Amino acid sequence: MRALLDARSEAQEHHNLEMRTELAIGETVAELTRNLSTGASQMLVLGITDITEGATAYRSLLAAQPGWPVLLVYRPSESRVQAEAAA
Repeated sequence: MRALLDARSEAQEHHNLEMRTELAIGETVAELTRNLSTGASQMLVLGITDITEGATAYRSLLAAQPGWPVLLVYRPSESRVQAEAAA
């Protein structure tokens, strides 16, 4: 969770993006669609730590063609970065 908040702060600082962070309980696609449909000019930024998940984790969301831009951001997990640095 801390890494996600750090990434959010970094995006705000370096890219001047205004963001909100929410924890939602329920079916992912339905919750995201409900939240993003409440306002105009919304962009969904999804973070992943496993590059192999990029094609599958959000397939149903992207297939729904929600009508707003979606940005996938990849940042390797800390354990992966440490393992690669040690190798």
